[in-house]
Amino acid sequence: MKPFQIFAKKFSIESLRSLFDEKISETKAIGRDGIRTSQFADHIENEVSLISKNTKSGNYKFTRYKAKLISKGPFKEPRMLSIPTVRDRLTLRALCEFMAEVYPEAITRKPHEYIKNIKEELAGADLNAAFLRIDVRDYYPSVDRELLIKDIKKKIRKQEAISLIEKAISTETFKAGEKGIPQGLSISNILANIYLLEFDLSLKKYIKYYRYVDDILMICGSTAHAQDVFKEVKWRLEHQRHLLCHDLGDKSKSCISSVQHGVDYLGFHVSKSKISVRQSSLRKMISSIISIFSKFKPINNDTKLLWLLNLRITGCRFEEKNYGWMFFFLQTEDTSQLSRLDRLVRIQLNKNKKYKLIGKQKTFIKTFHELRFKGIKSKYIPNFDEITFEDMVNIICTITGIDKRKLEEKGEKFVRSEFKKIIKKEVSVLERDIMESFS
Repeated sequence: MKPFQIFAKKFSIESLRSLFDEKISETKAIGRDGIRTSQFADHIENEVSLISKNTKSGNYKFTRYKAKLISKGPFKEPRMLSIPTVRDRLTLRALCEFMAEVYPEAITRKPHEYIKNIKEELAGADLNAAFLRIDVRDYYPSVDRELLIKDIKKKIRKQEAISLIEKAISTETFKAGEKGIPQGLSISNILANIYLLEFDLSLKKYIKYYRYVDDILMICGSTAHAQDVFKEVKWRLEHQRHLLCHDLGDKSKSCISSVQHGVDYLGFHVSKSKISVRQSSLRKMISSIISIFSKFKPINNDTKLLWLLNLRITGCRFEEKNYGWMFFFLQTEDTSQLSRLDRLVRIQLNKNKKYKLIGKQKTFIKTFHELRFKGIKSKYIPNFDEITFEDMVNIICTITGIDKRKLEEKGEKFVRSEFKKIIKKEVSVLERDIMESFS
């Protein structure tokens, strides 16, 4: 289909209604209008009809986004996320799906796919080869909107679609400006990738090049070659895309290192000889494990502790997606790091006098081998999409402490809803672990 046909399909009443049920109905964020998802759902037919009508006529208007500040640590400025209203969230999700179908090459791949490709490339790399890592400074706020729209117009001619994109990125969050893509919107990542597509292609013609949003890694012939490439890439970013990158330096996010020494990239430490988990990522997982025991010091609920601990170790499958630290770091070749985590768990069990739990806890090592050889079919990793009703009841009782008989009296619909809430909450913790290890 052509872009204008895709646009019409994505913003049809039927498609919007289905999209709300699948992607929006259970989200909880509240925009500036104060409308909750449940309230929006009460008027869904009228709402999707208005969205469809106004987007197709070019008259759709976004409500000013609400700002949410996310801490990046004690010595860094917080990241500002833009929170749209429910109506705008649905519109933006439809716009994101439209863009993804028009620009499949701009969809962000999972980090471990990049690591796998880099690993394959390193197998044949010369020992004198060098990594060049370049980090773009303040990427999202620095994107030139005029250049971005100019690029998009090369592929999308429909004015209503262009107008909707322009309105989406120019709607105010905190203050108005002529540059930047608001962060936190469903379209943010794909637009950020579209902005550098032509830049990517120009470099891929003559060098091994990988980019994850604003984090670029290249494999050069030598250290001297990497220094020359850095100068060229820095110039191109500034003069062709109006972007600045961090200068090379020991403590800089931009650096040059030999393939034998390796480089930190996407949560991993990558070298010609071995792929391992980055030390800072490992430390963050250690802190996450210790925090579980800290929560349970004043509480004598060993069953709940064991369940949460095992979930943190193995991760899980829920709503046809994989969650957990081991799923993310499955490309590691350094199993000694996993053994270190397993030792930590045993030490913490002993330290907290949870002697009865020793031997009942799952392990990172076994999780790693189960995922490597059996994948999501492994019975060792919980699959909450295939769980029995009885197991749902047991998990709810374990986590909430509610009496089993009283829970069953509330009926199957209540149990399934309560189970879903519990798993969603725990999955968000698993995702937080990944984001902290990845950042």
